[in-house]
Amino acid sequence: MKSFDEAIFSIFNLSLQMFVMRLLCYFRACSVPLVLITLCSTALCAQDNVDSLKNLLTTSVESKSQIYMDLFIVYRLNNYDSAKYFAEQALESALLERDSLMFVRAEYALGYLYRTNGFFIQSIDHYLKALKTAKNNGFAGRVKNTLNGLALAYYYDGRYDKSLEYHFESLKLREDDNDLEEIAIASNNI
Repeated sequence: MKSFDEAIFSIFNLSLQMFVMRLLCYFRACSVPLVLITLCSTALCAQDNVDSLKNLLTTSVESKSQIYMDLFIVYRLNNYDSAKYFAEQALESALLERDSLMFVRAEYALGYLYRTNGFFIQSIDHYLKALKTAKNNGFAGRVKNTLNGLALAYYYDGRYDKSLEYHFESLKLREDDNDLEEIAIASNNI
């Protein structure tokens, strides 16, 4: 019942956060007390989620790699060191669990993290590993996403010819799927 209680608590926190946001919209005045309440409730909710995920690592029989990936997602935008640690743990767990899809996700996560922090060579290395495994296992969606990430890493590294090569490969796959929104996004990247 512990996970049920945690789920109820998370729903309550989310409801509280939504209530506070509605109050802000209703008053249309961003007074300091309301902004502080919103920030505090958001921080408390986020910390509760992190604590719940970390607790699952010690008590859950579920895939640890998924829990590590969820923790990576929590930290990816605001704590480089923690995000890197959890992505590396997800990668290690995926290898132990022999989970190819999670391996691809973890390699992509590391590629993303390195790219967004200016480490383009490391980023490219991780994206290439993700791409190879995604292609070998037929993970079409992951192939397209990884091609975009790889193209961006090459672009930011100043290797525009390689960037275009991967952007066009991604665009071709999206055209084959006839997904107009994805085609527009890939075309815009070029």
